[in-house]
Amino acid sequence: MTLAIAFIGGGNMAQAMGRGIVTAKGSGETIYVMDRNPETLEKWQGWGATTGLAPSATLSECKVWILAVKPQNLKEVCESIKPYLKADTLIISVAAGISMASMQQWLGHERIIRTMPNTPALVGMGMTGMFASSVVSGEDIALAEETLSYMGGVVKVDQESLIDAVTALSGSGPAYIYLFIESLIAGATKMGLTEEQAKQMAVATVAGAAKMVETTGETPAKLRENVSSKGGTTLAALGVFYERGLPKIVEDAMVAAARRAGELSKELG
Repeated sequence: MTLAIAFIGGGNMAQAMGRGIVTAKGSGETIYVMDRNPETLEKWQGWGATTGLAPSATLSECKVWILAVKPQNLKEVCESIKPYLKADTLIISVAAGISMASMQQWLGHERIIRTMPNTPALVGMGMTGMFASSVVSGEDIALAEETLSYMGGVVKVDQESLIDAVTALSGSGPAYIYLFIESLIAGATKMGLTEEQAKQMAVATVAGAAKMVETTGETPAKLRENVSSKGGTTLAALGVFYERGLPKIVEDAMVAAARRAGELSKELG
């Protein structure tokens, strides 16, 4: 079978995407993975993928290259794989904080799509923000969307700067939710529930609330109002959130994440 996709870096995010492809196609035979860690490559080999520890001519056989290495290593990696680029190779980067201009300079190549996925991709429920350079064709954009959809949803943005906002929302967002779940569990255990009981209810509550937003067509504000009876328990709790400034805390936290994404772009670019 002809190789189609090369993963440059085979870690967690690449594996999330690779697992989706393998599930959809029934095999990893169309995948090539380059990673310097032999243990990482063993997992991919179990899926039927072709693997390599260093750049080789095998890269040239692949139509799509997915850059999935740590941002601080990306420049070095780009320089090492550059000799194997072809004019029609489509590059999809999942490296946080590295600008399109930097990658174009390092690779001497313009057909690049920059993305920001998130860790729920590991369970097929990811969300990826995507920005394409002006020279990327509609066909390539459709190919990128199909590839990224194996991890979950895809949202296109029309300005590269908005990738920082995507980072602040969905890229870093799972950690915000994990912290909230941790806090729910801690609060419940202090009131007498076991940790396992608290975890089960906290996880189901967060997942159920998200599903309500997704499926009912109601705004989050309306759904919140629906469970906030006058003089009731929910309003008592929400009153504390508002008194302590939770909406502003969340906004400030997201601004900090977006700012850091911009700083990383300057530092690593």
